[in-house]
Amino acid sequence: MITCPHCGSQLSDNRMFCDLCGARVRCDCGEPLAANAAFCTNCGAQVVQPQQAAYNVESAYVQQPAPAPASPLKPKRDKTPFIIAAIIVVAAILIAAILLIVPNWGKEQQTNSVTVTTSSSSSTASSSSSSSTDSKAAQEKEYYNSLKGFYDQAGELSSDIAAAATTYNSTMHSSKSTSERTAAANEARSVKSSVVSAQNKLKSLNVPSSSQYYDCYQKQLQVYQDLYERIDVMVRAWDEAESYSNPTAHYSSIDAIITSENDSNGINIYKKDFDEVYPESEPEPYEG
Repeated sequence: MITCPHCGSQLSDNRMFCDLCGARVRCDCGEPLAANAAFCTNCGAQVVQPQQAAYNVESAYVQQPAPAPASPLKPKRDKTPFIIAAIIVVAAILIAAILLIVPNWGKEQQTNSVTVTTSSSSSTASSSSSSSTDSKAAQEKEYYNSLKGFYDQAGELSSDIAAAATTYNSTMHSSKSTSERTAAANEARSVKSSVVSAQNKLKSLNVPSSSQYYDCYQKQLQVYQDLYERIDVMVRAWDEAESYSNPTAHYSSIDAIITSENDSNGINIYKKDFDEVYPESEPEPYEG
């Protein structure tokens, strides 16, 4: 085991770069390097350190804007109240005609007739309102169940990306095996495929702005875009590496892909955003 002179991490003897901070810890001749060494004490070769730690890998087509939620369809106007009103008017006319013809009978039946028609109208309106409320509640519960599933899946995909990053860090600069590099690259591509599939399904959910889950939906769209960017940058770095027969001579251009999406502290900006937004994207159970 050797110790990184920059951050103190314990590394295996064959490591050329530190797994934690990315600093070069061994010369090409195999001689361990001291902290901030400009030349190798064994062979005299100049020591070139990476500009910043490129191995806190975490993704990235240009972020696509989330589609605007579809406006809810305007429900057709319920014609039932109008029909009932027409029936009441016709009934009132008939009653008035009967009262003119048979005054005594009309007086005895007037109260009962008004009571029956009023009760029927109230019952119909109440039934219509209850049906609309039940339909909305069912839709909200469906949104909750879907968003809870996407929330849980986002956490799993984030873990998969972290595992692919670990494989990248341990393979890109240290492995000379073409088969190991290919396997690591394919692992990253497989994770990216899973992210894209889940992201497309989330976009098709189209939660409307009238739903209580609209804000939660928007945050999940942001979370899945962060996941996409984190894995995509890794895949692009692997694509660059595999375009060379000897990637060792092109590490600077390969690492530049990774560092282009890191902040001034060497942290992937999409990983940082994911960590902030993901906890806020969990939906609250629907209580009506």
